[in-house]
Amino acid sequence: MIVNAVIFGALHDTGINFPIYAIMGAILAVTYMRTRDIKCSIGIHILNNFISFI
Repeated sequence: MIVNAVIFGALHDTGINFPIYAIMGAILAVTYMRTRDIKCSIGIHILNNFISFI
């Protein structure tokens, strides 16, 4: 989960916002681990992007 969070954060931003993206990566990883359904993590990612867009 930690590796996933770091990779997710690094792919999105390596600057000051890295911790925010790393936390989001951890949340998505935990969501997948609990549900065993990648669609749930994808849905959360889409929702997060949509909220950020607004």
